[in-house]
Amino acid sequence: MSLSPLDVSGVQTKPGSGRTLADLRDMEVCDVHGPYVVRQTIDGTVYAANPGGCPHCLSTKRAAGLLSASNIPARFAHCDFDNYLTESDKQRLVLDACRTYAADFESNLAAGRGLILLGNPGTGKNHLATAICKAVRASKRTVLRVKASEFLDAYWGKDFKEREAWMQELAAVHLLILDEVGRSSSTANAQNAFFRLIDARYEAVRPTMVLSNLDRQGVIDVMSEAAYDRLREAGACRLTFDWQSLRASVGVEQS
Repeated sequence: MSLSPLDVSGVQTKPGSGRTLADLRDMEVCDVHGPYVVRQTIDGTVYAANPGGCPHCLSTKRAAGLLSASNIPARFAHCDFDNYLTESDKQRLVLDACRTYAADFESNLAAGRGLILLGNPGTGKNHLATAICKAVRASKRTVLRVKASEFLDAYWGKDFKEREAWMQELAAVHLLILDEVGRSSSTANAQNAFFRLIDARYEAVRPTMVLSNLDRQGVIDVMSEAAYDRLREAGACRLTFDWQSLRASVGVEQS
């Protein structure tokens, strides 16, 4: 029996027992996600619910454990909205759009609405993606960042049965950031893999962020029209970073 984290306030009395449902639960508290059920007894039967820890944290760890470099890279650890450099109206518009996406993440999560960041290298896509990642984590939601090539390597390294369970783990993460789309295979097999990932998250109503140095058509060529259509159908906004690289002039990483 699988039980989700529960709010134990205001629980009802178990009929005929004189005890509340809370009395029949062993609870723990996750520092990030709050209370969750470790074990629940129903009609004398003990159901192990989450003996290994917080189910949200475990879901992210299981997915992250199958992919390397899925967290914030050290290069971008300092990045936030306040230290993103803006020298033009376009940059300010992009910054404002990313701030708004992070601030409104609960509504974006409810709609499964992602974000697509496209454009030249060195223009701040990873900087702003990291700032969004930090804000989402601060709101006690799970985030997984993975490079497109690493996703494909892991996908192709699994047999069909294992792949299905793994895909459901990836679909459960509140926000998935798929980075470096375009530095990966663009074969029909790769397109199928990308579609299955995007479609799984689309059906689970989970938002996906895509980062790429390609333009819109280039991303479609790599991920497939069907995968891109799923992103857009869920309402993903596309932001274009079409200014010159900032790396040469400022000496900070804004990829």
